[in-house]
This record gives sequence, C-alpha cells and structure tokens, in this order.
Amino acid sequence: MPPPPPGQGYGYGQPGAYPAGGGASYGAPPFAGFWARFGAALIDGLIVAVIPALAFIALAAGPKGDRHLCTVNDELRSCRNPTGLSWTIFAVLLAAGVLFGIYYYVFVLGRTGQTVGRKAVGIKVVDKSTGQPIGPSRAFVRLLVRSVASGAICGLGYLWMLWDEEKQTWHDKVANSYVITT
Repeated sequence: MPPPPPGQGYGYGQPGAYPAGGGASYGAPPFAGFWARFGAALIDGLIVAVIPALAFIALAAGPKGDRHLCTVNDELRSCRNPTGLSWTIFAVLLAAGVLFGIYYYVFVLGRTGQTVGRKAVGIKVVDKSTGQPIGPSRAFVRLLVRSVASGAICGLGYLWMLWDEEKQTWHDKVANSYVITT
C-alpha cells in the first residue's frame, strides 16, 4: 500500500499534528534527544530553584536571637540561632517555591506543552496521539511519576529514553506523551 498523500494520515490522531522531519517510521514525530531534554531540565531547574534559594538566604541572613554557647568542631564558641521570624520567612518562601514549581510544571507545561527551558532548546511535551499539549491533569500525573519513580532506581526512568524506540521516559509513558522538537 503506498503512503498517503502529504497532510493525510492513516486515521491515527490528527493529520499534520506533528512538525515535519519525523522519526524512523512515516509520520512519526521528531523525538527530542537526551541533550535537549537535559538542557531544558537544567534551565527549568534553575528557574524553579530561585524561590527556595531565597528561603535559605533569608534564613541565613535574617534576624538572629541572643548569643549562647555552642560547640563547633569540638570548640566552644558563641553562636546565634535564627529567630522565629527568620523561620517563618523561610517556611513561607519555601512553600511559595513548592507552589510555584507545581504551577510551572503542571499548568504552564500542561496548557502550552512548553516551559521556559523547553522553549529555549526547542522542544515540547505533547499528547502521543494528537500532538497537542497534554493538559494540567496529565501534566500533574507526569510530574508525580517524574518526582517519585523516574529517579528512584539510579535515574533509570530518565535514562529509559536512551534505548526506547519512541524516546519516552517512564513519566512520558505514564502520561502517554512524547517530547518532540519544534
């Protein structure tokens, strides 16, 4: 059977859902490689880490209590511990960082298929059958599996894409998604 004319598929997903330049089989999307995904994860990780980093800076630089004696490297010294205000600022900033991370990886990624890091390296997370963004609910499931299972056994879930024919990690498989080049 000859391949269908350009722009028409075999009835799988939407015609033209994926950009040109696909994978090994006719009409396969152009899967993103390891280094593009690594670069995007690095950029996104730095963005999401800003607020928690501010939390630790606030704890270290914030108000300190009265001096007391403490032991540092078996030496008796004068120390000052953070006050309740410092701990409160730390907790609020840390909670804000967690909420921002969830928003970033669930709502931004789910609605658009891209985060700042993915946009910078030219990749996108899409539904396996339609080529459209996966939506917040599947992005949340993808984030949970990524956070818990993909790194649990020496990062095997992340590395799975190196030998998977469709370059899917464990969290891509659970969310039924592809990471493609744009």
